[in-house]
Amino acid sequence: MPTQPWHSSGQGAAISPLGARSKPPTETAPMIAITAVFIVSRFFWILGGGRFQVPFDFHQYLSPVLLSSRLLQSIYYLHYQPPLLNLSLGAGLKLFPNSYHLVFGLLFAAIGLLMAITVYLLMIDLGAPPWFSLIATVLFEAGPATLMFENLFYDTYPTAALLSVAAFSLNRFLRDGIRLYGTAFVVALGVLVFLNRSFQLPWFVAVGGIPCFFAFDRMRRILAAGLVVLGLVLLLYLKNFLVFGTFSTGTAMGVNLNTAQQIQEQERKELVREGKLSPIEMLSMYPLVHMPESARTGIPALDDEIKRDRPGAEPNLNNLAYIQISRLEARDAVWVIVHRPDAYARGVWRSIKYYFEPASEDLFYLRREHIEQWCALYEEFLHFPGLPELSIDHREGFPYFPPRGAAPSTVLLLVLPALAMFAVVSTWGAWVARGFSEAGVVTMLFITLNVLYLTASGTLVVFGENNRYRYLLDPFYLVLSGVFLARVRLWMGSRRRLLASRETGTDD
Repeated sequence: MPTQPWHSSGQGAAISPLGARSKPPTETAPMIAITAVFIVSRFFWILGGGRFQVPFDFHQYLSPVLLSSRLLQSIYYLHYQPPLLNLSLGAGLKLFPNSYHLVFGLLFAAIGLLMAITVYLLMIDLGAPPWFSLIATVLFEAGPATLMFENLFYDTYPTAALLSVAAFSLNRFLRDGIRLYGTAFVVALGVLVFLNRSFQLPWFVAVGGIPCFFAFDRMRRILAAGLVVLGLVLLLYLKNFLVFGTFSTGTAMGVNLNTAQQIQEQERKELVREGKLSPIEMLSMYPLVHMPESARTGIPALDDEIKRDRPGAEPNLNNLAYIQISRLEARDAVWVIVHRPDAYARGVWRSIKYYFEPASEDLFYLRREHIEQWCALYEEFLHFPGLPELSIDHREGFPYFPPRGAAPSTVLLLVLPALAMFAVVSTWGAWVARGFSEAGVVTMLFITLNVLYLTASGTLVVFGENNRYRYLLDPFYLVLSGVFLARVRLWMGSRRRLLASRETGTDD
């Protein structure tokens, strides 16, 4: 079957990354359906008692007092996290001190509707059947995890949306050549670096540079925008390096590794006594620190030992001492990986299990009690009755997350790796056969790179909330399932035509 090159005008049939053609769908009715389901599902969320949360008790946030009174100073001296989430929160507190919940709720709702529409259009652009694209999008936007993450001021929901917008914009830019889409792609990548510490400079260079390498004759039109965004990212890195001695967007990665906690307590005590692990491994995950007067800087964001005006003596993880804590934990993690690979492997195995749990499970702060029956319905399908449990042991206890009896979802354990493998094989096959000459193929490459990267970082580095990290990829898994279905239909159609030609004797 002939294929249309990626530099087409976009008129006529939709082109899948594998060369399949589909009739251009009418977009008005699906957009109305997606919007209607979005509104109705949010209405039932509110009817069940759900409200938008701004969780000031999360360790990622500075004290509301500092965000309100010393916003710019506190953001400049923020080392624990990338700045955008705290900057947005501080701006909301300043501009809307009495209504920031409503403002952020409306903003996240707009982000959610944009993500739903973007996912649908991307599936259509890549050749997925319109009926499947609509059903998958509706199920995703009305799903319990989506409802709950949309109503939590945190980086998870906007991160998932930005990834979807980036993939959609990249495909439209390469297909239609409209500079606005290309600029949106670059900006989305840059915002992700400033928003979520999982996305660092190497990721930005890789996922932006690889499409640029394979489609340079088109991507060079947005090279200036890319260099501007890259310059802003480098400024953040340079500031953190000069002020804190760390060349990254945040210093918290040592806390995330948490590999030493896989070693039994008595053995950890002995390793600490021998000096192989630091004493920090015998403390809580987020210990309170003491700042002597001689070490104080006069900057509250760095000096405060606990968050101001917060009950429960919550530690201020942006305290200057946490830079050293994070480095010690990172050093301990490397020691465990090298000298106790069995402990690290045990942690990775547990992380993989948690990664394949439904995103609505075990995250207590999502307030699933407002839609408990809706969560149970989705999770019953993902824990489909009759399927074997493909895990050696059930989830074990983790600080802040109580142990539970259910195993990971067998459906997700089977389907998601299969879709990831399909993405790798189909993208590789398209490159071998035709090179990266089509918009859809380059977009599939972008999706594949992110699936591989986030799966690795969400299982090898993070421990405890792995299903939340997987949620970032759920829109891409929907897209891949639609492309896979299109591929299957194309193959079945070819087989039917081949059999028909043999029956009529016209096969050469």
